Amino acid sequence: MSDQKERIRKAIDKAFLFETVDSDTKDTLANMGTLQEFQPGDVLIHQGDDGDCFYYLIEGQVQIAATKDNQTAVLANLGEGSVLGEIALLTGEPRTANVTAMEPTQAIRFPEEVLTDTLDDFPKVKELLARVLVYRAKSTIVKFARLRQNQA
Repeated sequence: MSDQKERIRKAIDKAFLFETVDSDTKDTLANMGTLQEFQPGDVLIHQGDDGDCFYYLIEGQVQIAATKDNQTAVLANLGEGSVLGEIALLTGEPRTANVTAMEPTQAIRFPEEVLTDTLDDFPKVKELLARVLVYRAKSTIVKFARLRQNQA
């Protein structure tokens, strides 16, 4: 196993998201994942793009910001252990926000097939991702409502 794949596997072993996944599947995930590095200002995900992957952050911090009706709201700052880009994969809708690195950041990029094929046998993983989706949707609604109130 290459150094990169070993690092990915170690991150998968520590990830809450994959704690119910068996060892063979973790090996498959490590082989499907790609370690990517981003510098401050790099955009990992562009709002409106089609979703073809999701990320698992292993180092650094990113900012999530969305624009609606010409208003931009910072939705969250996320760090190590966060999942990014899952909403588009779970809903089939375009990306809902921009994700920008705020500091040097490393993430594992997983292709869509990881979620749609490999993890079908692990409903707990999809359940956790669904909870994240609901939380983020509620948070987004609240932040845009506050933004509108402040402008009124």
